[in-house]
Amino acid sequence: MVICGRRVASLEATAAQHLAIRALACDVTDEASVEALAKQVKDRFGRCDILVNNAGIMAPVTPLEDLPTETW
Repeated sequence: MVICGRRVASLEATAAQHLAIRALACDVTDEASVEALAKQVKDRFGRCDILVNNAGIMAPVTPLEDLPTETW
């Protein structure tokens, strides 16, 4: 399991409580940061089974693959 967010120190504190969690930094407003996260997850786990975007911004109900990067 991976958790990600902008502040890796607080993520690592959470991950330390759960041995199955890996903490990675990611800023969803930066496309390069998202691509780096996706690569790290793919390299480590082979795939992403569940993705929760909880960045606090509402987007229209749209399949993820149809959502424009600017809206994401």
